[in-house]
Amino acid sequence: MMFGCPAPEDDPPPDLSGGFAYGNVITLVGANPIAGVEICMHDSDVCTESMDDGSFELEGLPEDEDVILALDHIDYFIALGMWNTSRKDDQWNYTLPTEEEIGLQVGITGGEVERGKGQVFFAARTEKGQEKPGVPGLTLSGDAALGDAVYANDVGLPDTNVTETTSAGNAIFVNVEPGVYEFTIDGVDGCEPYFSMNASGEDTFPIHVFSNALSAATIVCEN
Repeated sequence: MMFGCPAPEDDPPPDLSGGFAYGNVITLVGANPIAGVEICMHDSDVCTESMDDGSFELEGLPEDEDVILALDHIDYFIALGMWNTSRKDDQWNYTLPTEEEIGLQVGITGGEVERGKGQVFFAARTEKGQEKPGVPGLTLSGDAALGDAVYANDVGLPDTNVTETTSAGNAIFVNVEPGVYEFTIDGVDGCEPYFSMNASGEDTFPIHVFSNALSAATIVCEN
């Protein structure tokens, strides 16, 4: 099973003004809610903390803009994701892995987590929701510094023998130098950003990679 952005049944949007994000933070194994996760807009003091049921509401964000949200908890791997604050009716939900779980995923590829570098999770779905069917037949390419994608097999585990997305729809880039990169998808038309990552060209999307953190890049291919 690979980490990513699940989407439980959406709750009604909260009655908040301005730009905001709301959603849930859960564990990778068991999908249990995680309390006490600090969720902040990256490089700002706009923060909140997840409740006992894993839910959170974060307001004070810029309106109708792409923002990067960072999730931090002492027992879990730091994770970041992109969000567009115009999506007021959508929840921003995240599966937060432990360092051990990240290490196991990277270890399956034959490597180990390198300090100072970032890990990237990619998911393609037929519609919004991590539990929705994955999109097979996609290949990913990008800046050389991203390295090669490692695709998940049909049971959702990274497999260096797989050369494109399977029914799981997932892939990872491991031990990437921090920076902003572009990746391009081939093999399937009609894909668009999941919550953010505004396309910089047809089928080309940016991904922000941070030191010692997990970045999530998710797209929806409805055709």
